[in-house]
Amino acid sequence: GRAVSIPSLAKDGVLAPWHMAHYCDVVGIDLGTTRSSVAVWDGTQVHVIANESGDNTTPSWVCYLDNSTRRVGKAAERAAGKYIESTVYHSKRLIGRPYAESLQQERAALHWPFQVVEDERGEAAIGLAVKGEPLVVSPEEVAAAVLSYLKAMAEDYIGRPVTKAVVTVPAYFSDSQRQATRDAGAIA
Repeated sequence: GRAVSIPSLAKDGVLAPWHMAHYCDVVGIDLGTTRSSVAVWDGTQVHVIANESGDNTTPSWVCYLDNSTRRVGKAAERAAGKYIESTVYHSKRLIGRPYAESLQQERAALHWPFQVVEDERGEAAIGLAVKGEPLVVSPEEVAAAVLSYLKAMAEDYIGRPVTKAVVTVPAYFSDSQRQATRDAGAIA
């Protein structure tokens, strides 16, 4: 990540390694429907961590190139042109929700390239076509991919493992949606 820090503690805009010890091991993550961000506290101020493109927010997109390879964030957004049937975005709208026919209307209104399907628990899931083969992923798995990406950004920035995170959820989220977000964090 790019350092945006206290000028007196930085040399040429890069934090000195000794300063990394002052960072908290807890990060704050805004897991957004369209874009997400991660920040860390250094004891005096919050640093929003920039992604590899230098942006403070990262698209909440995941693109499955095959059953074992995926791209997250800006890379997923760029890959969508070639892999649209295996690209997921806005999946937070489905997290922790039971499957219902009304989700098909929502899918049509939002022009999602993926299918909304019912999983074995009766929950909403995401149906993709990856290299012509069907793949079903849960919204929690997609959120976990975004959270893992943001966690890796934070670990790279502070120079050590992130052990805890505070993840935002909308006030209107139901208990099942809050739990599904916790599950995504555990997967990440």
